[in-house]
Amino acid sequence: MKSIFGQETRRPFLLTRAKLLKPRQEPTLPTRTLMIRRELSTEAVASRLRATRFEFGRPMGVALHLTRYERPTRTLIARQLPRARTLVLLVAGADEQGKLDDQDLLCRRIAEELTREHFLVAVADYRKFHRGVAPGDWDGLFSSAYDDLNQGLDFVMTKTAEWQLDPDRVVVVGLSYGGLLQANIAHNRQVSALALGSGFIPPEELPGFLSNKTIPVAVVHNTADQSVPAGLTDWSAGGKAIATELKRRGKTVYESYISTPCSDGNHVPVVGVDLEATITEYIQKLVGNIVWLVP
Repeated sequence: MKSIFGQETRRPFLLTRAKLLKPRQEPTLPTRTLMIRRELSTEAVASRLRATRFEFGRPMGVALHLTRYERPTRTLIARQLPRARTLVLLVAGADEQGKLDDQDLLCRRIAEELTREHFLVAVADYRKFHRGVAPGDWDGLFSSAYDDLNQGLDFVMTKTAEWQLDPDRVVVVGLSYGGLLQANIAHNRQVSALALGSGFIPPEELPGFLSNKTIPVAVVHNTADQSVPAGLTDWSAGGKAIATELKRRGKTVYESYISTPCSDGNHVPVVGVDLEATITEYIQKLVGNIVWLVP
């Protein structure tokens, strides 16, 4: 099994605590503010986006899909969209219970805001618990998911001409466990930038992470998150730890943090926190940093 550095003798890092990412955060962008509407229903988001679903693989009989999000044609013409667009490949986290409705909605909201900035957004699927991976088999989850994402990226690269994409402008974005997966993709594949939303990597991999790359990195994390801590622990290096190490090595890093109390062992804010507001703020930070990653 290849790890983040492609060494056959290394076992991939196994997450044993992270749950479904249900963000909740606060904004402060470098010098730019993005206006984000607060309607969070799936219907409202769908009415502003054009979503096309593709099947890109069927490993072990599990259908894998990639959803392409873009603006309706009339909007694209009005905004004078460049011919070659930047691709954002977005990946959600791994929910131990297999319930992904909230993450699907979050991805749609992120896609809505990024398509305003003339990106084409593709949300990639991968095998998860209850969908091709035995519950609790984190080793099997990593192996399957990493293979699936590589296949999904390969699929998109065959569509660059048809979808009017610039193959040299690819931003990979991962939320929670998806951040671990996209960190592997960024380290081992040719991409333009990496963005992590409450993501992490194994602490033992931190010193050499992206040592072979000069790509910019965006990090958004909740410093109060106990499920995937922002700092360095004995089992994970969260967003803040990653940003600190990369900046120490002279890498280009855009980072934003918030502090919203979360329930124990979960990404979800405690009762009393305005979940809608924190989701909106989280998206604002993440999207704003991604916008700065690619000229």
